[in-house]
Amino acid sequence: MRLVKNVAGVDGLHIALDAFGEAAERRLFESQRIHAPQESHGPNSDADGRRAGRCHRPLPDDVDLFRVCNLVGDCGLYPGYVTPDYVYAITYPPKAAFNKHLDSRYRWGETVVGVTLGQAGTVYFEPNTQAIKAAGPPAAAPPDAGEAGGADAFRVRIKHYDESGSFAIELELPRRSVYVMGGEARTLWKHGIRQQKPGSLPPPPPWNPYNMRRALTLRATKAFSDACLQERLRQATDEAERAALRRRIAAQDKFRPQSSAARLNDRDLAELREEGERMRRHVATQRHRHARFPPSELHFPLPESVACGVRAAADSWPPNGGLRLGGAASPLGSVALASEEEELQEAIRASLRAAGAPVATEPGSSAGGGGGGGGGP
Repeated sequence: MRLVKNVAGVDGLHIALDAFGEAAERRLFESQRIHAPQESHGPNSDADGRRAGRCHRPLPDDVDLFRVCNLVGDCGLYPGYVTPDYVYAITYPPKAAFNKHLDSRYRWGETVVGVTLGQAGTVYFEPNTQAIKAAGPPAAAPPDAGEAGGADAFRVRIKHYDESGSFAIELELPRRSVYVMGGEARTLWKHGIRQQKPGSLPPPPPWNPYNMRRALTLRATKAFSDACLQERLRQATDEAERAALRRRIAAQDKFRPQSSAARLNDRDLAELREEGERMRRHVATQRHRHARFPPSELHFPLPESVACGVRAAADSWPPNGGLRLGGAASPLGSVALASEEEELQEAIRASLRAAGAPVATEPGSSAGGGGGGGGGP
């Protein structure tokens, strides 16, 4: 495994390359529980990335998803990572793309984590402020940087759009890579996924005959994330740890939690925070909360402080769409979780139409080939 922090000079953009083995990748890729089509509703996001919609059916206490969450902290990618309460699974058929956007800072917590399965992809970042655009690419982002060859290889490119100074930082995402956006990467840069060009990609593994890329996006809803940080502060005894947590909480206090595009009144905000605290207590009691991949499936040594007692799952852990981690009914109400599937499915269908590729007409059906497990978003 290889860790790269502040990729291309973007503060808070970190990536772990070749973090886990192919057996774990295949399970996550083929899981019908993770990638099952979901009925969804919801409007598009506005310029600030705020979204509203219905909550989704709960996600069972899934061992491999919790293993991925724990990997983020264990490998050093983001120490102190808050296990999220929400996962969104996306299937990208060949030639699919996803336009740039900003995950709302009022709806979601500190970080956004992305996991790449089955095929490589390219994520790009564009400035979300005039100041960053005017400053140009960070000094640590040369026109072409990275290393070629090997499972832990990646490449960074700077793409200049025109003479106005518009640019994007492109980061290749190999299979089994895990990236995290926090800090400035989370709040000052928009991100999207470039169109897949099959001829430029490495051959997919035999168990991915339709050359799909599947991605898992792990996020904590804002009220839940705030509750987790407050609980950590209550439990912490080391003064340095307490000081670090206070800084994290102060940074998050700038963004008042919301469950929709509208600002909540004080009463509704208090109820939202209570629901976030209830979900925190629920996730903390899940049987797979501390699960880790077995050593044979990890490409880094677990910290000594982590007990490597991996619990075996009796069933095959198979979810597509936005789902709750932990198996509880969503505590955030009928509009608390953003229903992004409809927006993302249409974005990918539009990119497929533009590329002249076949497009599925039914939500959740496979686009770009049958048997791949659902074509959108």
